[in-house]
Amino acid sequence: MNSCLLKCTDTCRILCKNKLFLFLSQILDNSQTLLDVLKEEMGDLGKAIEPQSAPLGRVRRQKRS
Repeated sequence: MNSCLLKCTDTCRILCKNKLFLFLSQILDNSQTLLDVLKEEMGDLGKAIEPQSAPLGRVRRQKRS
């Protein structure tokens, strides 16, 4: 067990747990924000790539005909 927690009173332990909970909540929130941004960027990347690949496929098919 953490030596800080051993020296603390019950009130101090509760405060330490609350701070830890808040810290972990912030990490979770930041992780979710990062995930949302990455999903959006991946979607934008997909939109940017799709229109370029379709005409190339058509050009290749036209050359074979």
